[in-house]
Amino acid sequence: MKHLALTLLLLIAVPAGGCVSLSGFFSEEEAGLSSQYDDAGIKTAITSALLTSNPTKANDVEVRCFRGHVFLVGEADPEFRRFAAATARETTGVETVTTHWFPAATAATAADTALQAAIAEKLKPLATSALSQIAVDVWGGQAVLTGILPDAQKVSQALAAARSTAGVKNVTSYLAAE
Repeated sequence: MKHLALTLLLLIAVPAGGCVSLSGFFSEEEAGLSSQYDDAGIKTAITSALLTSNPTKANDVEVRCFRGHVFLVGEADPEFRRFAAATARETTGVETVTTHWFPAATAATAADTALQAAIAEKLKPLATSALSQIAVDVWGGQAVLTGILPDAQKVSQALAAARSTAGVKNVTSYLAAE
């Protein structure tokens, strides 16, 4: 329970910045909770470093972490992209870093936020395991899915659900099966 309270505090302290994240937290799955707690700490460390370096540019980069695998999604100039990736790689506990950069001037709009919410609503039923986690980011109508689902079938269903959402131009998936 202590881990859950600390994780929730960390998640509240880090700005959401136009993303929707669905995570399952179940006390009976202590190993999964511990992993999610570690991921929250990694995300907080990277986000904090980015914000300290340049708050304006940091707001255009979403940091995702699932079992030590970090995803940087958003838009930034080449110099900040390099800085963000290097910062993530140097953070304790990080296994891998994957970047997904959008062209300049494709920052998330109100329409993108509504699209994220619509996709997230479709994905809720797929996150059936305590260890399931899905994050959705939308920039310029382009959806990026990151996270972990129970099996390959759920990953395929998530892709189909996102692609069938009206207004989605393209879907890139970094989803993994447990």
